[in-house]
Amino acid sequence: MRRLAERLQVAGVRVWFDDWVVKAGDIIALKVDEGLEHSRVLVLCISPAALASGWVALERSTAVHRDPSNAGRRFIPILLADCDLPDTLAKYKYLDFREESEAAFAELLTSCKPETDFLLTSSLPEVQKRIVAKKPKPETSPKGSEPMAVLERKLEGHTGWVRSVVVSPNGQWAASGSHDNTVRIWDLQNGECRTTLKGHNGDVRFVEITPDGQRIISASIHKTIRIWDANLGKELSKLFGYTQVRSVVAFPDNERALSGGGLKLTIWDLALCSCIKSIKCVEQVWSTAVNRLGNQALSGLQDGRILLWDIESGDCLVPRMVS
Repeated sequence: MRRLAERLQVAGVRVWFDDWVVKAGDIIALKVDEGLEHSRVLVLCISPAALASGWVALERSTAVHRDPSNAGRRFIPILLADCDLPDTLAKYKYLDFREESEAAFAELLTSCKPETDFLLTSSLPEVQKRIVAKKPKPETSPKGSEPMAVLERKLEGHTGWVRSVVVSPNGQWAASGSHDNTVRIWDLQNGECRTTLKGHNGDVRFVEITPDGQRIISASIHKTIRIWDANLGKELSKLFGYTQVRSVVAFPDNERALSGGGLKLTIWDLALCSCIKSIKCVEQVWSTAVNRLGNQALSGLQDGRILLWDIESGDCLVPRMVS
């Protein structure tokens, strides 16, 4: 379910997931009711354990009865494992996600979008069909004008999603991190893969190159950050101390890195492979940035805030809220 929630969030869907929302001290039932009330779509993940849970049965009943026609507020059952569906669920078309197929995820993503985003013209009255057919087409560049961008080459080799990509300071090569647990170094002149860096036991969420172009830093969902020699393609060291890592950025001095994930920011000494400082956050950290002087950092939080931090003191200087 966590993988599914993360994939939906990456695809641009705003997701309510209990592990991300319910904090220590919260009344769980009230938080769940709040989530159900403000959600337009409820995805019910079905497994034998879920069907045996009284708590899940209560949530299921609430969701089914809040919109019996399943029109305005969608209820989507997803099958995660083999089980016998009760009568209350058997009437709904479920998505088979036992193999976590791309087709099933695509169908779920379509169902999670507002109805106006995926109305099928085949289900519209004839008058509406004609209106849809007459919608103006997007403007295109006049014939003979220069295109805004030209595809030069494709860099192919990863067998999973490419989660992050970064270009070297000299612009000659790039590094990418993928869902296939690897980091690849690419020659941008010919599009060839120079080498594949293996070692992570989970999908690589973020890659970074130090400003001097000598090291690659990669962050994995498998609780580790690894440092690689960019020239030799060899692992130099590992950094531990996270339940999850979502972002990592190198400092301008080439000696430190800032990572974000969970409820904290961590500043690392790349030479000693040790934690210099840990800064607690009140929300899940999804992105990080460091200024050119290396004395301030930004953290992007799950709740929409961007916080400005003083690196030396660890104090939050300016909170910002984005809409």
